Amino acid sequence: MLTVHPDRRHLWSPFLHLQVEAHRSESDSPARSYVRGFFTPRPDLWTAFLLGALLVGTLTFFSVIWAGVQLQLGHPPRALWVTGAAGTAGLLGLIVSLRGKRLAAEQMLVLHATVETALRSVGGITDAVDSAPSQPGPDPVQ
Repeated sequence: MLTVHPDRRHLWSPFLHLQVEAHRSESDSPARSYVRGFFTPRPDLWTAFLLGALLVGTLTFFSVIWAGVQLQLGHPPRALWVTGAAGTAGLLGLIVSLRGKRLAAEQMLVLHATVETALRSVGGITDAVDSAPSQPGPDPVQ
């Protein structure tokens, strides 16, 4: 796992998780290793975002049911105010997450360039399309 240097890290700084898989060729071509990576946000930020989304979804679900019951009882559906507030909170969360993604973009490029530089220095790098195995690899979920 690679991260940004602590001096430059902020709330939206990404993490780069790398996985190296050895691939042995049965032909005379040299053996290769495949490096796969994916970016993630900070685990505490991701957890907070998911808990917020769960809270907004739960509030929306129950407030819509509550408003439906109020309508069937002939009362004004005041619970729709909770639905509107939850929807507004969800929209605000989406806007904040998109802003954070934009703030992390430069650091993602730096991490990607660092990995590419390191791979080039140890013996070459090829495009993923050219280096994809001709046979399917082992099932990743075992």
